[in-house]
Amino acid sequence: MMRRNNIFLGIICLFISGQGLAAIPNTIEVEGSRTGSTITYTGTISKNVKEDLCNKRDSYYGYWIEIKYDNNKQDESVFQENYFVDSINVSSKTGGMKTIQGNWSVNQTIKVAEINDTLSIQVQFDRKTATITKATPSIEGKPILDMTFVCWRKTGENSSALGSDGGVANGDLGERNNNLSKDVAPIGWRVKLVSKNNLTFSNTCTLLSEPTRTINLHQARTIDLNQGKEVSGGTFDVVLGCNQADVSDAYISFTDANNSTNNTQILTLDNTSTATNVGLKVYEEGNTSNASNAIRYGIATSPFASINDNNVRHFATSIQGVPMVKKSYKVYYVKTPQSSSSTAGSVNAKLIYNLYYQ
Repeated sequence: MMRRNNIFLGIICLFISGQGLAAIPNTIEVEGSRTGSTITYTGTISKNVKEDLCNKRDSYYGYWIEIKYDNNKQDESVFQENYFVDSINVSSKTGGMKTIQGNWSVNQTIKVAEINDTLSIQVQFDRKTATITKATPSIEGKPILDMTFVCWRKTGENSSALGSDGGVANGDLGERNNNLSKDVAPIGWRVKLVSKNNLTFSNTCTLLSEPTRTINLHQARTIDLNQGKEVSGGTFDVVLGCNQADVSDAYISFTDANNSTNNTQILTLDNTSTATNVGLKVYEEGNTSNASNAIRYGIATSPFASINDNNVRHFATSIQGVPMVKKSYKVYYVKTPQSSSSTAGSVNAKLIYNLYYQ
């Protein structure tokens, strides 16, 4: 039985409506939009830094807000670094706009004035060339970025306190305000930006073939399998209608439904099968001359994947406006490696294929 989850490409750009609050919440929902291959979020972290981040404490010399995020541990972000390159800019009325390089171990600061200064943020994600995407990724409610904001209150004029990169250098920057929240450790206010909405992507193809099908395979002889032969069992087609599409390329990934961690080229039989030491291989039609050409399985990633993933294959190119795009696949019986002789019986396996676009 073949099952399919629809996937399509898009490049997103999001605009955040930031929430300036009397007390910054631990989670801020942000809205967005896309422009080409760039996704941009912009919003307000605080409309009054003194009130929100600096515990209402006066500072004759102003404040510096230390901003941290971990660009190497964004595994929870929907825009993982495997698929996107991020760029973070923060701005205040006093300090202007500044790029934050990331990494929790690097202290980066921006100056803010004491009276009614704001702190705004712009988060930009640029899609990597190899990234492919679902048509309508489910990103609503998904985390975008995890950040920490810490207030420093400078106690004197000391220009050497800030390094050339904006980080805290040798010198007395002053004192941290460590009374922001008793629930937050280490010192600082931890904020998670979360997507408030899904996004509109490029028009993609429609699946014309049945999304869920049972393929009845021909019988095979165990004597052939035990002699190392791969025996043809049947075929199936994947058919797309792309007449309304404005994307250029389609990709397809494969997952073993009975063993999602399977990264081999042999499908796992389910527990209703009575044959032993038997597996199934699937080939693109016309590409069966070499056993190494069989499709490989792997964990499906969503909403983004990469054309470099082992279980991803190029499906078709120049598909924009094409009424029908079809690819055929052939299924073969094989004896499983490093096993004893195959024995006769029923053979049942399932694969899931996912369609992506770029």
